[in-house]
Amino acid sequence: MHHLVLSLLGNIVASVTMMCMADGCAQIVEKEVKEDEEEEYDWARTARMGVLGVFSVHYLSAWYHVLDWAYPSTGLKTVTMKAIVDNIESIPYYFIVLCINTALATGSFASAPAVASKEIGPLTLVSLLIWIPEDILMFTFIPMEYWIVVDKLVDLIYLPIVSYLANRSLKRKKPLVVLEEEVVGKKQ
Repeated sequence: MHHLVLSLLGNIVASVTMMCMADGCAQIVEKEVKEDEEEEYDWARTARMGVLGVFSVHYLSAWYHVLDWAYPSTGLKTVTMKAIVDNIESIPYYFIVLCINTALATGSFASAPAVASKEIGPLTLVSLLIWIPEDILMFTFIPMEYWIVVDKLVDLIYLPIVSYLANRSLKRKKPLVVLEEEVVGKKQ
């Protein structure tokens, strides 16, 4: 029991740290995309991402236990199936992460699904190219108690890409973002 508590606490600390670092990288990417030298670092946003890191540990821990129970072998066929199932289950998560990043970038939660729906194709492709190889390597060679840490290390690459996708419409002449006023105006 003591080992499980320490493992969970270690995963929480690693997850929060990695989510905050990933958000820092994402904010640097956003600043470059927007070409805004005056934009200040958003510490509150980083704190929110850290809180998401706390909650994601519990979800990932439960999910990885279910995956390992359903597919207990480390053979290539089983590991590949485990990676496919993990990524099919994650597609709604990709969309939610993209919506959150878009909302943080634009300050508008109402416009986030409109932008995210236009970027979900490229995001899904990038996600599958990153996460399936990561899953196959992780499920084959790394003990389960370290899967969350590995996942969060890969988030250091993944979240800045998501941030870029969420923000690239802001650089276009005609932004993809639908302003709240436009959404409200169309409903009336």
